[in-house]
Amino acid sequence: MLDLEKELRQEPFVVDGFVDRLTWWATQGQANKDEFDPNSLEETFEDSLRQLKSLSDKNKKAIEECENACQRVEAEEKKRLLKLEEEHMMAANQFHSLDAKIHRISAKAVALGEQLENVNVPRARLVEARTLIKYFHEFMSDDHLTSEVFTDPYQLLAAADIIQKLYNLSIELPNNEKFQRAKQKISKKYEEIEDELIRTFLTAQHENDRETMKTYVATLSTFKLGYTRCIDGFIEEIQQGAYFRDVFSDIVPLCERASQLIDDVFAISESVMTKLVVTIFKTKLQVHIQQQLDTKTENLDLYLTTLYELFKKTRQVSTQLSVFKIANDPEFLPHLQQNVFEKHLERYFTNECKNLTEKCHSHLDGHYSFIGHQKKTLPSAQGLSDALRREFQARLGGSGTDGHLGADLVSPDTATLLRFEYNEIGGMLAICDLNEYRKCARELKSPLAEQLFEILHSLCNLLVVAAENVPQVIKDEHLSGLDKTVIVAFIQLRADYKTARLQHVVR
Repeated sequence: MLDLEKELRQEPFVVDGFVDRLTWWATQGQANKDEFDPNSLEETFEDSLRQLKSLSDKNKKAIEECENACQRVEAEEKKRLLKLEEEHMMAANQFHSLDAKIHRISAKAVALGEQLENVNVPRARLVEARTLIKYFHEFMSDDHLTSEVFTDPYQLLAAADIIQKLYNLSIELPNNEKFQRAKQKISKKYEEIEDELIRTFLTAQHENDRETMKTYVATLSTFKLGYTRCIDGFIEEIQQGAYFRDVFSDIVPLCERASQLIDDVFAISESVMTKLVVTIFKTKLQVHIQQQLDTKTENLDLYLTTLYELFKKTRQVSTQLSVFKIANDPEFLPHLQQNVFEKHLERYFTNECKNLTEKCHSHLDGHYSFIGHQKKTLPSAQGLSDALRREFQARLGGSGTDGHLGADLVSPDTATLLRFEYNEIGGMLAICDLNEYRKCARELKSPLAEQLFEILHSLCNLLVVAAENVPQVIKDEHLSGLDKTVIVAFIQLRADYKTARLQHVVR
């Protein structure tokens, strides 16, 4: 017989499949044949329905038993929770009661502490004053100091505390004969203890004893010069043996090591780190840069190249140092870098212009030699250049700044042009070169400089136009009113000046 309970527990349970299997089982697979027995099938279905009903009743009973059990557990848990809630309320009430008692006791303890302090502070001050008077009396005498606190090196911190108070006291005393010797002895001892504190600090630094360093920094901060001298000594000590490669490569590792030590030892670490960087730039980097550049002064191009490389390396170092806590000012490092190069930057523009001019003349000479131009012997070339410069200034408003600037830009080009003889191709190349200069000059955005180059361009046109058109070019608006000696000088640069009989074209 088909196990209905097993069939019903299959996952997933499909009703149609179950009915099909039940039918197959009842008919033994003969449902479509002639010997099909419907009665057998009916009996099987009826029996199955009875079994299903029995299973349903059984499940209902089991469900009821589970529900009853859950209800019993729920009731027991409610009772337990109610009991816990009562116990919690009792505990909370006890806690509030104890808290109130603690507050009352604390208030009484504070009041008692204040009363004791009111009694103890004056007493402690009296004891301290008595102790100071005893030590002061020792300084008043002519004998050597005998107190153990001043003779025992292991009591240096205690001696520092006492001498600091005695020094402050001595400042308030009048400068008369009675106290003069005592004040001098106190001042001398003050300086001795300050020196010893700094030596002990530096010894601790050498041994990387950070706790001792921190203790002595705190003590030295109460001395008038102690803290500053302590920082100076720290900076000097930490640089010992730090430079063994290229100075630019050593600075950042040095600052990395110093940064952590400074954070651990000094309360105001930013100011110490800032002073370290300033010291490095001024005493190491600036000296190194000066030494490097001093050996290049005879070669201007090499000097400028070296200056550029050193400036670039310094800027890279500044960028790397910006990650440290150095002066809460983004312009500090750029300003420090500028100070290092100040001496060289003052002359940089002049030197760069001079070097560029020399290179340009060299390249132009090579260029014109390559294209076959020959230099002419024109004793008046420089004079003509100066005359043209004055002519430009006069036409552009005399001594105006832009007039001078434009004339200064054009004059070197004019002097160079006047040194050669030109055929038609050479004249075209000269105009091309002039146009390149003109593009650079446009960066100045100066209308006056632009007008100067217009005039010079018109003069260069005299080198390339056909001989018969020279008289017409002379009448160009940019050349009208220009000194005739300048125009003649440009016409004389033509290779066909004599053969084309241009001597009398300008009258």
